[in-house]
Amino acid sequence: MPAWRVYQFAFAQARARARIGAMPAEGDWQHVVQARDVDDMVRRLRECGLQRWVATLPRAPAPALIETTLHQCLERVFAEVCGWLPRRWQTLTPWLRRGPAVAQVDALLRSPTYAVPAGGDPVLRALAALPIEQRAAALGATGYGRFVATPGVRPLAAWLDEFEQACPPLEGREAYLVARLRSLLETHAVKVKAVRAQAREGLAHPHVRGQWGLREELEKGLRGLLGGDPFNACLLLVYALLECLLFERCRGLLLARVHGWPEAGVV
Repeated sequence: MPAWRVYQFAFAQARARARIGAMPAEGDWQHVVQARDVDDMVRRLRECGLQRWVATLPRAPAPALIETTLHQCLERVFAEVCGWLPRRWQTLTPWLRRGPAVAQVDALLRSPTYAVPAGGDPVLRALAALPIEQRAAALGATGYGRFVATPGVRPLAAWLDEFEQACPPLEGREAYLVARLRSLLETHAVKVKAVRAQAREGLAHPHVRGQWGLREELEKGLRGLLGGDPFNACLLLVYALLECLLFERCRGLLLARVHGWPEAGVV
């Protein structure tokens, strides 16, 4: 292994590995879901290594505050990863930084009451004031238009499709690992699309449970990429995507508890 690569990634590799090692195990999630109420759930999330995600939440947090807090944390995580990337990988920085904003686009299209976090893109804050049925058309006239251009494709899936184009020229081990990551994400997107199609037709397993099962499968696949040579940018990308899955699960559990929705499938 080239010494320069070890030097470039030593700090980032140590930080990412430590964060991944502290992520909750399945038993921790079961502990969280057994909470009495949302305040108890926040306490349990803090105990399970998710302090960063919920540290600032007050007692009985409103749904809008939960959304804002979690999205702001996701932005900080992605900004941190961007800071860890070596110079040759800085072509990926604009793509990574766009991820949390695209997650907000996704939320705007799904939730009529979604509030863009304070300090978020003013374009998205203006769109949040529109009725939900007008938002997709309005987004088409903004810089986010390409993420809503294909019917049936969620904005986050469209964002992931730009991953390979954002990467620098690759060869050897880096090219191999990025190709595996790309294949994993493409397979996941195809399966999610199939679950949604089945849900629309009233077939097979429930929509929500099916998607969370696929998220668990994706997490296992991402962790499977962590073996072998750790001194490469793919490790940082895997870490960022694992944090995205934590964001989704924390958000799903907290909003389900606040609204009294069923949590089946989230854990």
